[in-house]
Amino acid sequence: MRTPAAAVALAAALFGAGAAAAQDPATDGQFRVPLQSIITGLAEGTCDPAHLAPDFVPLCEEQLWEVGQALQMFGAITEMRLVDHEGEGDARREIYEVDFSSGRTVKAGIGGRVDGKFTSLSFDG
Repeated sequence: MRTPAAAVALAAALFGAGAAAAQDPATDGQFRVPLQSIITGLAEGTCDPAHLAPDFVPLCEEQLWEVGQALQMFGAITEMRLVDHEGEGDARREIYEVDFSSGRTVKAGIGGRVDGKFTSLSFDG
């Protein structure tokens, strides 16, 4: 089963890289902590401008209800695994498998930073 198109379409411009305490980039990726924070925020109904590129906030808010509802139905994040990455520096993109308490697993992609904010987020699954 796929996430609704509008939720998957959240592959536009996103997020600010947060500090990653006790995070091993080789196994956890560089963007694990901010991605987890972003997913949790979306499920709680927020498009946090600390994580979102300024041009993305209005788009996020337009899709927030649908995306947030889907993420709420999935439940809490139980595990995240880095499965792929490409590029370096601000062009880096990471793909994670995110497991939720409902048993649902979703692939989430995050990357492409401008001014310390992410410009790309996607969900598949």
